Amino acid sequence: MKWGILRRMRRILGSLLICGCVASLSAQRPPDTIALVNASVVNVRTGTIAAKSTVIIRGSTIEAITTAAAPAGARVIDLKNRYVVPGLIDAHVHIASVPQLRAALESGVTTVRSAGVSNYVDVGMRELVKKGYVAGPDVLAAGYHVRPSIAPEMYLDFPELGDLLASGITNGDGIRRAVRANLSRGVDWIKALATERAGTPDTDPRKQVYSQEELRILVTEAATRDVPVMVHAHGAEGADAAVRAGVRSIEHGTYLTDETLQLMAKQGTYFDPTADIVNDLA
Repeated sequence: MKWGILRRMRRILGSLLICGCVASLSAQRPPDTIALVNASVVNVRTGTIAAKSTVIIRGSTIEAITTAAAPAGARVIDLKNRYVVPGLIDAHVHIASVPQLRAALESGVTTVRSAGVSNYVDVGMRELVKKGYVAGPDVLAAGYHVRPSIAPEMYLDFPELGDLLASGITNGDGIRRAVRANLSRGVDWIKALATERAGTPDTDPRKQVYSQEELRILVTEAATRDVPVMVHAHGAEGADAAVRAGVRSIEHGTYLTDETLQLMAKQGTYFDPTADIVNDLA
């Protein structure tokens, strides 16, 4: 009886040891290696193209770009002289659906910075991509674009802001509450309006909508969660007020003055000119 129990225990222990060894070997196994051969690699710093290159990818890391043959055991993909470029960053998007996100990825964009969408679609897409449920670029989310006439969906997501429906986000208190609402949803950036929009018949893109003090309140509130601020600004006065208020980036900047540009350079404020869309509006 006792010997039977001992034999069974030895078999169980032996099985556990084998499983442990297999798990250990699996953990030590090097990640899969992919070799992209016959690649035309674009050097975005020098503008040169290295033809007939081999790009060696091990796991999620680009290990080498070489002219040597693919390493033994690698999965080889012949690009047939197609171009290879670094993943692009689109710093100003209004992507609002998973198909749009996929289209961005298939266009070579691997990171996008959302500049405002309703219902926190960008936050949701960010999480879906992070968890591997959908294919798409990494998403930096902004939630709702803070402006006097904020998107009405904001009040559906936050009925407690309903008292602002009539007046809009037009003073420091309203700005704080809108920023806090966005922060509560885990946004990566706060997007705000410093001047009116361009390209619509009833707005003047040169008109300032928030004062420097109001923008300072917005920046200060965002800083409580270490979240940077990007600001839509076409007009010179609104853009200058935003820079002096401490925003991290100016979007569009159609009428930026040399003085404001110099101040931006001094403070390290980024300029995202969104040149293509501005050219279309011209």
